[in-house]
Amino acid sequence: MTQAVTQLKTAPYEANLNSLFYLAAVSHLKLNQLTIAAQWLERGIDFATDHDSHYMLANDYHLLAVIASRSEQIDQQRTAQATEHVLTTLFHESIYDRLD
Repeated sequence: MTQAVTQLKTAPYEANLNSLFYLAAVSHLKLNQLTIAAQWLERGIDFATDHDSHYMLANDYHLLAVIASRSEQIDQQRTAQATEHVLTTLFHESIYDRLD
């Protein structure tokens, strides 16, 4: 995964590339590697915003809230949930919530 993401720096941007970071985060969440999962999401959020994209951002923040909840980081959970709410309100993005 790391090699694929490294190649993104030279590839033409497409919104679907945002999902790579999300999928990496979900994979690490399933392995209970919460810190690594959160790091992938942060990279994905940076990648999307660097390309002026909102695609996947609400889902990224939803997953961050899930990770924060499992890590018992209540303040981070609330912040992520609030950001998710703003993004879903603005962009009407559907949230994928079947993570278990």
